[in-house]
Amino acid sequence: MESVRARSASLPALLVFLALSIAPSGARAADSPSPNRTFQGPLPVRLREGLTGAVYLTEPESAEVLPRGVSTLSLFADDGNTAYTLRYSDSDNGIAEQNETEALRLTYHRGLGRGWDVAATGALLARNGGYFGNFINDWHHTVLFGFHDPFRESNGPRADFIELIQDGQSIVDLPDAQASSGLIVLQARKQIVARTAATVRRPLRIAVRGGVKIPLFSAVHSLYLDNGATDLFGGVEGTLGLSRHFWMHANLDAVVAGTTQVLALSGGRRVLPQTLVAGEYILGSGTSAVVQVEQSSYPFRLHLPNRADQRRQTTFGLWRTFAARTQAFLSVSENIFGWQTSSHAPDVQFSTGVRQRL
Repeated sequence: MESVRARSASLPALLVFLALSIAPSGARAADSPSPNRTFQGPLPVRLREGLTGAVYLTEPESAEVLPRGVSTLSLFADDGNTAYTLRYSDSDNGIAEQNETEALRLTYHRGLGRGWDVAATGALLARNGGYFGNFINDWHHTVLFGFHDPFRESNGPRADFIELIQDGQSIVDLPDAQASSGLIVLQARKQIVARTAATVRRPLRIAVRGGVKIPLFSAVHSLYLDNGATDLFGGVEGTLGLSRHFWMHANLDAVVAGTTQVLALSGGRRVLPQTLVAGEYILGSGTSAVVQVEQSSYPFRLHLPNRADQRRQTTFGLWRTFAARTQAFLSVSENIFGWQTSSHAPDVQFSTGVRQRL
């Protein structure tokens, strides 16, 4: 039986309060990188969960390509805490997982001109017992009116394990699921449509991208934290201005996994589609509120009854322009299970980062 996940409409409001309280009052919407651009883009958040993190996920981006000679340096961090079990009395399949996955990413972007830009990212990932177990328990008990998650609480706040049963066989049994991994991502983009607010009522940008993910280190494929293979990816990004204050962003990508087998798991998908839709509302004074949903195919067929093999995560966050060259974001991803907007995602994930124009 599925464990009930944390859920509350108070999370977005809390996030708004925190971000606005730390932001300087002198930030201006006019500080955005382009005179025709008022949006700040989707939140650069990656789904972080143990077993589901075995294949690279593309970075969420707007369709805005950097002009010639312009560079940015970004530092982003994700931390997702997971505790759930899926067991069925009439099935020989199931999964149980509790851990925390952290990631740190440093990205350099450079505009080449003629609608082209390139990027290089270095990322470090780690999985362990984590730091937010007690915080989530306290959140359940206080904000959610005494709610208890028996599965999470029975295993302790810093438990880290993964179990997977397929067709009656134990495929994954990691009582100590600690792992680490490192990778490099190289990407090139080309803007193919650039209708700005100066020329049309509803500005539209479309860009295409492609790249490669190269593993740096991954001990025994990092126990499912990374597949230890070179993955290719490509896709299309779109950004549409529906009004002065409201923008939509969409990414449609596909990852070609370098391997369909990781340790005991086999029969995985080789081509993994990934989609993202984000709505951004310009609050003014250099602040944007963003709600986004991302979905990607699970890298392996889990054979879980009545469960789509999809990873799906919902994120609420804020972008804030601090100065002409500096942007920062803060977000929380909540597994709102009752609305079926999330699947195979962390109970709660915190993400933050800063982007500096050089």
